[in-house]
Amino acid sequence: MRNRLAGIFCDDRFRSADRAGDWTLTLVVIAVVLLLAYVPAAHLAWWLSPLIAAHALIGLLIGRAFVKNACLVACYAIERR
Repeated sequence: MRNRLAGIFCDDRFRSADRAGDWTLTLVVIAVVLLLAYVPAAHLAWWLSPLIAAHALIGLLIGRAFVKNACLVACYAIERR
Protein backbone atom coordinates (compact mmCIF):
# COMPACT_ATOMS: atom_id res chain seq x y z
CA MET A 1 0.00 0.00 0.00
CA ARG A 2 1.38 3.41 -0.89
CA ASN A 3 0.73 6.45 1.26
CA ARG A 4 -0.18 9.26 -1.14
CA LEU A 5 0.62 12.14 1.22
CA ALA A 6 4.04 11.03 2.40
CA GLY A 7 5.06 9.17 -0.75
CA ILE A 8 6.41 6.21 1.22
CA PHE A 9 5.66 2.55 0.98
CA CYS A 10 3.58 1.35 3.93
CA ASP A 11 4.09 -2.32 4.61
CA ASP A 12 3.75 -4.62 7.60
CA ARG A 13 6.77 -3.10 9.31
CA PHE A 14 5.12 0.32 9.47
CA ARG A 15 1.82 -1.15 10.61
CA SER A 16 3.46 -3.20 13.37
CA ALA A 17 5.44 -0.15 14.54
CA ASP A 18 2.22 1.89 14.64
CA ARG A 19 0.53 -0.83 16.67
CA ALA A 20 3.44 -0.98 19.12
CA GLY A 21 3.35 2.78 19.60
CA ASP A 22 -0.42 2.80 20.00
CA TRP A 23 -0.33 -0.01 22.58
CA THR A 24 2.38 1.80 24.52
CA LEU A 25 0.33 5.00 24.57
CA THR A 26 -2.79 3.11 25.61
CA LEU A 27 -1.07 1.24 28.45
CA VAL A 28 0.55 4.38 29.83
CA VAL A 29 -2.74 6.31 29.74
CA ILE A 30 -4.48 3.44 31.56
CA ALA A 31 -1.69 3.40 34.16
CA VAL A 32 -2.07 7.16 34.71
CA VAL A 33 -5.84 6.86 35.09
CA LEU A 34 -5.40 4.05 37.63
CA LEU A 35 -2.80 6.13 39.46
CA LEU A 36 -5.18 9.07 39.66
CA ALA A 37 -8.02 6.83 40.83
CA TYR A 38 -6.21 4.97 43.60
CA VAL A 39 -3.61 7.37 45.02
CA PRO A 40 -4.90 9.90 47.57
CA ALA A 41 -5.25 13.47 46.27
CA ALA A 42 -2.82 14.82 48.86
CA HIS A 43 0.00 12.75 47.34
CA LEU A 44 -0.85 13.88 43.80
CA ALA A 45 -1.26 17.62 44.42
CA TRP A 46 2.27 18.44 43.19
CA TRP A 47 1.78 16.37 40.02
CA LEU A 48 -1.48 18.01 39.03
CA SER A 49 -0.02 21.47 38.61
CA PRO A 50 -0.42 22.55 34.95
CA LEU A 51 3.28 22.87 34.14
CA ILE A 52 4.20 19.41 35.41
CA ALA A 53 1.16 17.83 33.75
CA ALA A 54 2.08 19.46 30.42
CA HIS A 55 5.63 18.12 30.66
CA ALA A 56 4.29 14.66 31.51
CA LEU A 57 2.06 14.69 28.42
CA ILE A 58 4.94 15.79 26.21
CA GLY A 59 7.07 13.00 27.69
CA LEU A 60 4.27 10.53 26.98
CA LEU A 61 4.18 11.50 23.31
CA ILE A 62 7.97 11.36 23.04
CA GLY A 63 7.92 7.90 24.64
CA ARG A 64 5.32 6.71 22.14
CA ALA A 65 7.39 7.98 19.22
CA PHE A 66 10.50 6.31 20.66
CA VAL A 67 8.76 2.93 20.97
CA LYS A 68 7.36 3.23 17.46
CA ASN A 69 10.76 4.06 15.94
CA ALA A 70 12.56 1.40 17.98
CA CYS A 71 10.09 -1.21 16.76
CA LEU A 72 10.58 -0.09 13.16
CA VAL A 73 14.37 -0.29 13.47
CA ALA A 74 14.10 -3.74 15.04
CA CYS A 75 11.88 -4.94 12.18
CA TYR A 76 14.39 -3.69 9.61
CA ALA A 77 17.32 -5.27 11.50
CA ILE A 78 15.59 -8.63 11.71
CA GLU A 79 14.72 -8.54 8.03
CA ARG A 80 18.31 -7.73 7.00
CA ARG A 81 19.68 -10.88 8.65
